[in-house]
Amino acid sequence: MPLRLRRAIALMISLLLLSTSITTAQAAMLTNQQLFAQSELQEQRQQLRDSLARDEIRQQLEQLGVDQTQLDQRIDHLTLSEIQQLNGQMEQLPAGAGVVSLLVLLFIIFIITDALGATDVFPFVHPINR
Repeated sequence: MPLRLRRAIALMISLLLLSTSITTAQAAMLTNQQLFAQSELQEQRQQLRDSLARDEIRQQLEQLGVDQTQLDQRIDHLTLSEIQQLNGQMEQLPAGAGVVSLLVLLFIIFIITDALGATDVFPFVHPINR
């Protein structure tokens, strides 16, 4: 390979390497409150997943067209207050009763997350930020 071609390739590679932005990692201390909030969020999400794993609820969600993987993705996008609200309503329901009202509530929350653009499951819901 001629010397000029090698120099040109080396110059181009050098310019490409210099033009890429290098980000630095930032370390910060986490407070106990932040750690507690993260662990509480994970615990609440798992409690919601366990509650929705009941056979009658899973069957109703499948009839509405909600897949289990989509459900897990939507639970991951819910805030702590939304999860706590759902868990609280599920605890108030007697065993086997109120499943339809819970499913309607979940359906509404899922439509809201579709409208906000967090998920894209229902084709009839268009995100508000296009």
